Amino acid sequence: MILGLAACGKPADQAAAGPKTGAPAPQIALQKIIRGDLKSMKGWEDLKGKAVVLEFWDTWCAPCVDNIPHMNELAAKFKGKPVIFLSVTRDRQATVEKFLREREMAGNIAVEAGAAFKSFRVSGIPHTVLLDKNGVIRAFSYPSKVTPECVEALLSGAALPAGVIMEPEAEIAREPLRAGESLASFSVSVSKSGSKPRLDFSEDEFVYEGASLDELVPVLAGNPQLVEYRGVDRKFMGARYDIKCRLKKTAGVDNKARLRAAVLAGLNGAFPFTIETARVNRTVLLLKKAPGASGPATAVKEAARFSYKAGEEGLDISARGQPLEKLRERLQGWLKMPVLDETGLEGPLDYDFSAPMGSITAVNTALKKTGLRLEGGKRDIRVTSVTSIKISGSK
Repeated sequence: MILGLAACGKPADQAAAGPKTGAPAPQIALQKIIRGDLKSMKGWEDLKGKAVVLEFWDTWCAPCVDNIPHMNELAAKFKGKPVIFLSVTRDRQATVEKFLREREMAGNIAVEAGAAFKSFRVSGIPHTVLLDKNGVIRAFSYPSKVTPECVEALLSGAALPAGVIMEPEAEIAREPLRAGESLASFSVSVSKSGSKPRLDFSEDEFVYEGASLDELVPVLAGNPQLVEYRGVDRKFMGARYDIKCRLKKTAGVDNKARLRAAVLAGLNGAFPFTIETARVNRTVLLLKKAPGASGPATAVKEAARFSYKAGEEGLDISARGQPLEKLRERLQGWLKMPVLDETGLEGPLDYDFSAPMGSITAVNTALKKTGLRLEGGKRDIRVTSVTSIKISGSK
């Protein structure tokens, strides 16, 4: 299969004639603003006298979704100030409405706005454009780089903090595209190899031989806290495949992120299911310090080691000079439920854990000597859903 795939990476791709910092923003009209104070926008004159944090995103873009909580915090902090937070997506209204039922987004959300992407020459997302009160572009950036200090500077007209401005693609020299040149390719076949899985992952090529989708999907999705299967025939997930994907590298973008997104898009096309990742509020287990306890002891000066044994009988762990993350991972895999570390403990630690298979009460009894405990709670976590096309209702 030859795929035409949009990038999901850090700086935006912009053509040589694209918008530039210090110049007026290209005019855009937004007819479908489904959230926020704005109902529609005929042009920048409608926002005269207000700074604008303009965010280009799509629901399928994992980095875009990961940055939503940060942008929500900014919108809340500057509520009532002369600044507009405007999120623009090419996705259809029904897709975004479904997305918003599972996740909160602050500010104004414009849908079916592909023309705005073309006007700003955007193909790499997430991509942030900062406009001053006169509609002049102050910076091209990335959502996580837009801090409260950055917004304050935008409002006052002061110089933006260091590190906010990202060089637009328009200013990066690139090789011209040639007619007939292959920009992307993807293939997947049932593996003939009986050897151990082999992974090669560069900036322009992804090759995974002998991979099962059970192993591959979480890695491509950025190691979510939970993977759910909805009506999926398990024969697809456990079989071994040889997967190859190649992309032409683009200057100034995160090519590995593009390649990861391309492989996911290829799998979505090759199999009768969809793979989507979103941040969802779910019941989880929280690893915390037990009341009155300080947690595991700081590691003594000896060689670091880690051993564990898991089975139907129980779980045994012995750790010296190890991060608590290893205990969290083993507990999550053993209990088949998301476990989040809220202990605040860092650095190498010494701990031992041994518990029979049983209830959370039994696990907490075993954790007691480490000074830790598990508690139930609700948290926003990244969930990857592998959904049968028949279940999802897609054609």
